[in-house]
Amino acid sequence: MQSFYLGSWLVDPAARQLRAGRATRRVSPKAMKVLSLLAETSGRVVPRDEILSRVWPDVVVGEEVLTHAVAELRRQLDDSSRAPRFIETLHKSGYRLLADVTPGAASNDAPVSEAVTKSVAVEPFANLTDSPSLDAFAIGIADEIIDGLTGLAGLRVAVGGAEPGGACRCASAADVGTHVEGNLKGTAERLRISARIVDHASESYVWSRTYDRSADRPFAVQREIGQDVAAAVGSALGCGPLRPLRDESGNLEAYVTYLQARDHLERGGQQNIHAAVDLFSHAIDLDPRSPSAHAGLANALAFLYMYYEPSRTHLERALEVARNAVAMDPGSGGPRLALAWVQASAGAFAEARQGFGTAVRLDPDSFGAHYLFGRACFGEGEFALAATMLERAAQIRSDDFHSLLIAAKARRGLGDTQRARRAYCQALGRVEAYLACNPDDLRAICDRVCCLVELGAFDEALRCAAPVSDSEDPLTYYLACAMARAGELSPALDCLERIVSTGWSHAGWLRSDPDLDVLRKEIRFKRIESSLGLH
Repeated sequence: MQSFYLGSWLVDPAARQLRAGRATRRVSPKAMKVLSLLAETSGRVVPRDEILSRVWPDVVVGEEVLTHAVAELRRQLDDSSRAPRFIETLHKSGYRLLADVTPGAASNDAPVSEAVTKSVAVEPFANLTDSPSLDAFAIGIADEIIDGLTGLAGLRVAVGGAEPGGACRCASAADVGTHVEGNLKGTAERLRISARIVDHASESYVWSRTYDRSADRPFAVQREIGQDVAAAVGSALGCGPLRPLRDESGNLEAYVTYLQARDHLERGGQQNIHAAVDLFSHAIDLDPRSPSAHAGLANALAFLYMYYEPSRTHLERALEVARNAVAMDPGSGGPRLALAWVQASAGAFAEARQGFGTAVRLDPDSFGAHYLFGRACFGEGEFALAATMLERAAQIRSDDFHSLLIAAKARRGLGDTQRARRAYCQALGRVEAYLACNPDDLRAICDRVCCLVELGAFDEALRCAAPVSDSEDPLTYYLACAMARAGELSPALDCLERIVSTGWSHAGWLRSDPDLDVLRKEIRFKRIESSLGLH
């Protein structure tokens, strides 16, 4: 049988090997035959009797040999029988694969690095200057490289360490053979930036370049490096052409402030959203002509309005700065996306839908455009479009777990339980890798609880939820969903009442989310609906 990919693992039946990045593992002949058989019928439940007759023909064996083979495969794949991501056991029925199976390179034709879907990991650039304020600028270099790489066809981009120079690395990056890394030296006025592409399999440099640049045009320097590195990666891995990158300049302090604001916004949570609003506002004070800072402030104010402080003042200010961003840069997707997101937050979905479509057309490789469009569609009950947009977002940013979680909810709302389960499995793998680096992240904890509940690991889900069960942060909305799905109705309602009392006002999600269906006949739930104007 030709080699194939099982999730991120390249399976070579002839060599009886499993490979992911630098990891190579070998399995027994019978275990490989079991895995190959399941791959041939990917997604279908294969009965135990069928596996036994095909893998052990003309031999009388007990079912324990199959059990041992599956246990071996799970051990080598780092899988779990309680919350499986690769091999699922169906009691008294058989087994099936949960992860996607895609063609790989033929065993004798091409090395692993030339697989059909190529991958590269971008590590945060190390700040080797004496100025801690340049940490955000160093992170921003990697961010812009990621933006450039997502314009390459046929390339999966993984993210490395959580902090510049940090030792903690997530599994999605550790399993990739080609890495982009670098460092920042110099002063706040004059920068020396080194960028390298490294082949970890051969421990050799594929490409290296040093940039001596003035710090007075940070956006221009950043985009120059991002474009150069993406072009070099494309050449080294044989990927498709780049999309054009736009130039936006501004002073260094404004740019660093903008990057700090964006980091707070992406992490979410009440304190982070408030910090993002303050920092985006300060970035605008420093550089009033920055469309990125205006778009970021509009997005942050929309989140603040929907989840924490439903004040019309926030909404009106968000509309104003979003329109300013579009006026400054009408040809970019970011400002159009911000305006659409604010419109959706205000309940003008028909108008927002057109804006989201424009944003996706202007930047078809934008994670944010697909993610926010998907979220808005979910709140309107348009589950098919929501799932499509969110799954695309998860493809663009291969370490993001939250887009996969909402996509899984949408698939379940459509009655597509098999694809929903696969998405939950993939989301669980990503969120656990993220929690290894960020163990206290509230969103990640709540998302992990959701995944565990959907995959049947109820006891583990409850243990994971216990430390944050009394939190009043609206991020625990997902905890309420998990409790409802687990049949814990009273804790689910307690959680919803808490977050509504603190400012959560996302009526569309309360109306549409299928996770809450079991609560809809409860008197307490009807009171929550009334408080949000749904009756």
